[in-house]
Amino acid sequence: MNVMDCYKVIGAAFLLAFFSSQGWNSLQAQELWEGGSGFPSTSSYWGSQPGSNDRFGSSGTGQDWQLGVEGANTDAGLLVDRVTPGSAAARAGIMPRDIIVSVGGNRVGRVGHRIFDLREQLVMQAGQRGQVNLLVQNNRTMRLSATTVQLDSQSQTGLTGTLLLPNNARLPSDALITVRLENVSRPHYVVRNGEYTFRPSTYPNGTVGFTLNYDPNYVFPNDTYRVSAYVTSRRRTLFVTDRPEFVLTRGNPMQVRMQLVPASGFSAATVSNTNNGNVYTVGYTNYDSISQRVTAAYERYLDRQPSSLELAAWHQVPDVEFRLTRLPHELMASQEYFDRVGDNSSVWVRKVFGEVFGSTPTALEFDQWMRRFANLGYSRMEVLNQMQSVVESR
Repeated sequence: MNVMDCYKVIGAAFLLAFFSSQGWNSLQAQELWEGGSGFPSTSSYWGSQPGSNDRFGSSGTGQDWQLGVEGANTDAGLLVDRVTPGSAAARAGIMPRDIIVSVGGNRVGRVGHRIFDLREQLVMQAGQRGQVNLLVQNNRTMRLSATTVQLDSQSQTGLTGTLLLPNNARLPSDALITVRLENVSRPHYVVRNGEYTFRPSTYPNGTVGFTLNYDPNYVFPNDTYRVSAYVTSRRRTLFVTDRPEFVLTRGNPMQVRMQLVPASGFSAATVSNTNNGNVYTVGYTNYDSISQRVTAAYERYLDRQPSSLELAAWHQVPDVEFRLTRLPHELMASQEYFDRVGDNSSVWVRKVFGEVFGSTPTALEFDQWMRRFANLGYSRMEVLNQMQSVVESR
């Protein structure tokens, strides 16, 4: 039995089991596996140039979408050979040797002597915003899973940059880098594909390059945007950019260089010599330090100490340093804090304005923030985020 025959047998078995679990009888599942309307036979491989993404049509929206895989049509589905880093497929966790079995419930790959082309199915099944449902067989676990994937727009533009590590440091093997693009003018206007997390493979001379393929349809020329980055390992933040860089609009660049510095709350970094050269090791936030900072925030904003369960939860929070910087806003946005100021929107706005800006609002400022509060659907966190953005942009 050759490799393709193996995939056919394995894929058939898993599909039959999966469809049975969804309430299909064996005859219905077998008909779906063997049947289907014929598409013209195509080459087993597509994406003719090495490193190129699959390209497919607009799904009636006037928009081109990309999944970002190359592969071969098999009897089990599309066997993925390559996943473009940072692509929609990569963000969905699809990896080489995985098998894309169906798109929106329609089979892809080879069925008998006919080919159900992935691109054709994506054209028909992608929604107006580029979302599509895929059934994928994981090559590591051999399990089938259904997932909704946000496809990339072909018109997306890349923001490129370089991150500079301190002292040409080496990162832990499990380190992850997250690059984030934010709308400063209107923080609640999220840029689609404006956040990208990746594991750096190499970083010559202490530098890490990145490309953030954001969707330009979500960027407005009159708004101000900034980009920042941070590095995590074992759910702890190791490094952050020393300051965000303004980008894209209002004459700001499309390419940036940003310095990474140790995150606050970590002990001084040390460099040790090993057989592999200099390895950067960072002391993690002291357990007592987390408790003290959380307790101080609760006492200030809620006039009480955190419960033992609340403290325990904070010690398990991923990226605790980043979350601690957000803790004052989270507490001021809470219902408990709102109740403490009399469950009154006007009192709350005056109170948080004083906390964020360090002053009492003028009559004009108070009126502006009350109207913005109403326009945001009385979202306390969004108002706080916008207040903070105004402070940081000054």
